[in-house]
Amino acid sequence: PSGGGKTTLVKLLLRLYDPLSGCILVDGHDIRSLRLESLLRNVAVVSQDISLFSGTVAENIGYRDLVRGVDLERVRLAAKTANADEFISSLPQGYETYIG
Repeated sequence: PSGGGKTTLVKLLLRLYDPLSGCILVDGHDIRSLRLESLLRNVAVVSQDISLFSGTVAENIGYRDLVRGVDLERVRLAAKTANADEFISSLPQGYETYIG
């Protein structure tokens, strides 16, 4: 239902922010003790809501890889799979267009 906290829970699981009190456990481990790279490698979310981060189109698509660096080849493959490559390429600076 609306207002049930689904979006908040996902944001907490992805460590977009940490809880002010208490903790979230995954297999008995506080997610704050897990390496962010490891956590993000093992969690996937397909949201109904659009969230844009302050950065480039490539950084937004490759958000999962920001820890190690965005792989433009993977970003382009994801965009092509989503039928977005043509649109993105038509932007003034393509994948380097600043959004968010």
